[in-house]
Amino acid sequence: MTNMKHWDVPAPYPEARLHLPGNAGTVKGHLVRMERHQGQMWILMHIPAWKRWRTQLVVGEAATEGIAPGLEEVWAPAAAVDVSEEVMSDLRAHKALERLGAA
Repeated sequence: MTNMKHWDVPAPYPEARLHLPGNAGTVKGHLVRMERHQGQMWILMHIPAWKRWRTQLVVGEAATEGIAPGLEEVWAPAAAVDVSEEVMSDLRAHKALERLGAA
């Protein structure tokens, strides 16, 4: 049996910054879910990304390709995620950190 606690962040999802590994920089995204599993805190974020699409209307004819904006779901350790003090106070108001045992 696993010892996991989770909390779904209510919409509208607060903005956060995800620090990428190494010196790859940071990306802006939104907090969606927080989980605590075996003493480690993980954050699910929605990160803006470009998605490739392809359609072929008639078999044997050339396909049309393109890109469009979309979202990627990314799990990250809590240490890699920064939020503003305002977002932290909102999380405290929902007692999210206490529920996860991370207060």
